[in-house]
Formats: sequence, structure tokens, C-alpha cells
Amino acid sequence: MNSFGMIRVSEKLHISIFSFFALLFFFSGQGFAYSLLFLTSALLHEASHLLFLHRYGAKIRSVTLYPFGVDICADTSRLSYKKELICTLAGCLANAFLAATSCLALYFYPSVHLLFFMLCNTFLGVFNLIPLSFFDGGKALRLIIYDRFDIDRAFYIHKALDIASAVTFLCFSFFIMAGSDFNLSVICVVIYASLSTFALYIKIPCREP
Repeated sequence: MNSFGMIRVSEKLHISIFSFFALLFFFSGQGFAYSLLFLTSALLHEASHLLFLHRYGAKIRSVTLYPFGVDICADTSRLSYKKELICTLAGCLANAFLAATSCLALYFYPSVHLLFFMLCNTFLGVFNLIPLSFFDGGKALRLIIYDRFDIDRAFYIHKALDIASAVTFLCFSFFIMAGSDFNLSVICVVIYASLSTFALYIKIPCREP
């Protein structure tokens, strides 16, 4: 372990030991096949980010697996605005492609597992477009703002939108949770979203390994 709760698998891959407990909890609460389909969708989402980052020549510094998501630390300073935006939205685009492909396949091969795979990718694609800093939608919004305004003005605009989005989203999440009679799955999603929302504000900046 290179720090508290972190396992260094390789020079660039780190895994939080708490991730194993999260996976165990996740698999124990859902059917194995459904859990595997959801995790496959999530892994393909992250793999798409890595694929485009590598394709455009960005240096991958580290990949860290946390209980509530994956953090890819990469040097994108040499990427153009357009390429960085594509890399940021690559995961959502992959989910959209997989959801559309699954929907088409359902027409010829009706299957409850294929339907679930389509729903997983639809959910992940839409969920990650939420305009909060930790999510792909928030990162894309930041890129757009900083591309269109001077750095000082962009900073205040981005922070204001980020705080407003966070408050709105968390309030909306609470109402959904209450409306579901505090369903365990919904609670887990809200916890994930809440932790993800504030993760960037306590995150230690990545450094060269």
C-alpha cells in the first residue's frame, strides 16, 4: 500500500481497498448476471476515456479505482480544445452507442439481460452528463466556459454554475429518494452522487508517479 487504504497494483494503477467492500456489497444485493452487466457497462465507459486519451497522445499518469468511481489522471496540456472535449465525453458517447446497439439487437433477439444492458448504458450515459465537476458533463461544461471567456471571468462563472448545479441536484436526489420510499438501490445512487459531488474539493492533485 502506498497510502492509507490504497493498493498500488502497478506504477499507474491504484485501487482503494474499500472498493473491494463496495463490490462485495453490490454483488450481494443484486443478481450476479445483472451486477456483471452493470459493471461491464461502467468499465467500457472508462475504457473509452482511456482509448481516446491514448489515441490523442495524452500521457496517462495514473488510474485510481475508488468505491464510487474511477479517477483518470492524465496530462492533456498538449491536446486541442476539441480533442480534450472528445476525450471528456468519450465515455458517454460509448454508453450511447452501446445503448443504441442493444436496442437494435433487442428487436431481433428479445432478452431481459440485453434489455438490462441497454438500460445500464442509458443510465450511465445520462447520469455522467450531469453538470457537476466530478462528472463528464461538468468537465465538458468547464472546458466550454474556459474556451469562451477570459480565465478570471470563466472561473467565477464555472464556480457559480457548479454550486447551483450541486444544490439543485442534491435537493432533487432527496425528493427522488423520499418518493421511492427510501429504496436501497436509490439510496446507494444518491450516496454515490453526493460523494462524487464533493470529491473534487477534497481531492489531492495528481502527480507524476
